Amino acid sequence: VDYLGLAPVYGKRFSVLPSCRSRGVGKQILDHCHKYCFADLGLRAVFGTSAEIGALAMYGREGALYSLETIRDYSHKNSPEENVAFFREMISNPFFKSYRLPGPAAKDIRFAYCADDETRELLRANGYISKEELLGSGTQE
Repeated sequence: VDYLGLAPVYGKRFSVLPSCRSRGVGKQILDHCHKYCFADLGLRAVFGTSAEIGALAMYGREGALYSLETIRDYSHKNSPEENVAFFREMISNPFFKSYRLPGPAAKDIRFAYCADDETRELLRANGYISKEELLGSGTQE
C-alpha cells in the first residue's frame, strides 16, 4: 500500500457473524475505530483492503474512498472500464452483498478513511474515489 506520506496505518480485519449482519454492528465498529484513530490518536487516514462485496459497499457508504487503480486493474481478463462497471454493479446491488471477489489477496480492493477534508483531497488527487462518485455519472474512467 502506498500510504502517500501519511502514517502507515492499515486496518487489518474485523468480522460480523452472519446472524448479526444488517443490524448496524459493522457501522458501530467503524465508528469506534474512527473515533479512536482520528480523535484519540490524531491519525489522518486508515487504509484497508477487502474482497468482500458487502464490506466494500458498507465502507463506501460510511465514507471510505476506493482506490480506482485497484478497481480498474482487478481482472486482466476485462478492460479497466469493464472492471469499474462490474464493481459498480456489485456494490450497488444488494443481491451481491454476500459475494467475494475471486482471486488472491493481492487483488483485494484498496480503500481509505480520511480524518479531514485535506486528507480526503490528498487521496482524491492520488486516484481514490468515493462511492457516490463511482456510482454517479462523473466517474473519470
